Amino acid sequence: MTQDRSGRTDGAHAEPEGEAEAPAWTPPAADAPSGADCLGFAVRRAARGLSKRYDDALSKFDLNLSQLNLLSVMAQAGLRSLTEIAQRSTTDRTTLNRTLGNLERRGLVESTTGRDRRTRRFVLTRAGRERLAAATPAWQQVQDELVDAVGDTAFRRLHADLAELLERLDAA
Repeated sequence: MTQDRSGRTDGAHAEPEGEAEAPAWTPPAADAPSGADCLGFAVRRAARGLSKRYDDALSKFDLNLSQLNLLSVMAQAGLRSLTEIAQRSTTDRTTLNRTLGNLERRGLVESTTGRDRRTRRFVLTRAGRERLAAATPAWQQVQDELVDAVGDTAFRRLHADLAELLERLDAA
């Protein structure tokens, strides 16, 4: 039989010195935010559910919604810098760098050195355009299912309301 750090040999383990026991659970304060009335929680939950639907439909094309968005932005914009793509796709630069690197390794986009050699410019490859074209009907099917689920008027209103919310937040 071997001894642990506390000197016990019966298999029971003591807390190492200096580590306190976890505090007991306490109920949240009465004024703590709940998912029922928090717009942030509701939007996140909806975004996760929507992303999953799109991602499931796009998985057979080895894409997710974020990647499809970038391919689409690049197809519309042509050769662009990281900053331009970030602005058009509303993606932060760190996430964008990671996602573009993944798409580049897979041959869907390629990069060239910019004029001052510190910047890179990105463009869709032929394979990227073909993948975008192949995946677009799956994306459209999810769009159509969402319109069918909530109705055309509610779908357009929700889209407009979210765009207005973002616009107002950007202006604030």
